[in-house]
Amino acid sequence: TVDEAQIFYPELLSKFGMADSTSEAKRLIIAGAVDINGVVDREWKKMIDIDEKGVEIKVGKKIFVKIKLR
Repeated sequence: TVDEAQIFYPELLSKFGMADSTSEAKRLIIAGAVDINGVVDREWKKMIDIDEKGVEIKVGKKIFVKIKLR
């Protein structure tokens, strides 16, 4: 769970352990390895909106996380 309704895309991945750093998260996003709510978006310079339903994030084939607002 998070307290903020918006969070920087690479920071989201590193904060929840899906990437070791924001630099690694940026590389994963650019490579197309990150899926947010079923959509692959290679634009890493943006904020991710987290609503009441939450956000489902998939990194590669094995890492899957659902993040909700607190």
